[in-house]
Amino acid sequence: MSTKIRKNIHIQILKYAQKHREFTSGQIMKDLNFNQNEKDLWVGELIYGKLLVYNTRKTEITKTGGETIWTISIEGRFRLLEYQQLRQAKIFGIIAIIFSLTVVIVTALIQLRHPISIQEQQFREFENIASEAKILNLKIDLIDKNQTEIINTIQTFIKNFPRE
Repeated sequence: MSTKIRKNIHIQILKYAQKHREFTSGQIMKDLNFNQNEKDLWVGELIYGKLLVYNTRKTEITKTGGETIWTISIEGRFRLLEYQQLRQAKIFGIIAIIFSLTVVIVTALIQLRHPISIQEQQFREFENIASEAKILNLKIDLIDKNQTEIINTIQTFIKNFPRE
């Protein structure tokens, strides 16, 4: 028998406690097939951690031959509820991610399959911007040419300037 503690053993115990309402230590250990480490966990964390509480009613103890009857505590119920809500949130989160990814892929495919349509007014705006850009480029070229001529003139003047 393995001495390793099973994953989510706390949750398994709480689910068992909620399902069976009242049970003995022997019943749960047999039904869930506890190993030694899990038996130690039973005593150390679950009972003293107040996830389970024992029933002190004399008639119930008499029915089981003096063995203590356990039930899930309010804190245990809330822990189990938290766990279930987290699992649901995780599932809904995964579903939301898959849904949004699907929407993005479908939208991208639709956009790739349809040609781009530009309205006539937008097209004229683009043409105006392009023609203005051409005019600006011609003006910039003219300024560059004039600057080059001025620099050449200044350099010629400096070379030909009489020196003492």
